[in-house]
Amino acid sequence: MANTYRGIQPQLATGEASVGAIDSYSGGHALVPILIGLSVPALSLMYFAPELLGGAQSVLTIYLIVLMAFSLGVFLVSVFNPGPVVAMTFSGRSGYARVTRAGPLAHTVVDIPLHKIEQARLELCYDDDGYSWHEPQLVMQSGAILQLPPETSRTEIDTINATLIAA
Repeated sequence: MANTYRGIQPQLATGEASVGAIDSYSGGHALVPILIGLSVPALSLMYFAPELLGGAQSVLTIYLIVLMAFSLGVFLVSVFNPGPVVAMTFSGRSGYARVTRAGPLAHTVVDIPLHKIEQARLELCYDDDGYSWHEPQLVMQSGAILQLPPETSRTEIDTINATLIAA
């Protein structure tokens, strides 16, 4: 299923705003529960009924080692490729912005303190042919730039900045 986008929902009275939304399991995001489902029966059999395995215990051990190595690869891909930002929620009440990224194998949710965010802006970019477009960005105090969902509009940027000022 494709990611859905609902737009920003400003609630300036409470100092909250959100950008984007995501579907729960899409693409390879169901891989982690599948890996757990593949390992639980083998581990249960090895622990509760080892006498049923007989000579197949070494084969089952190799199966679990391969499954563990594959799971480690999935984990490393999830850590080093968190994916694009697909949803953000700014809460002046809690003082945090919750950033949701959709990587190829897992969603990553990170809470960023609002005082570490300098501003939200629309950066004007040009390609080699001279065509221009706006890229919504979140500028951190450290100078790092976080790309917002491409559907983010000027009104939404203004609402995010108002939330940041109110916090």
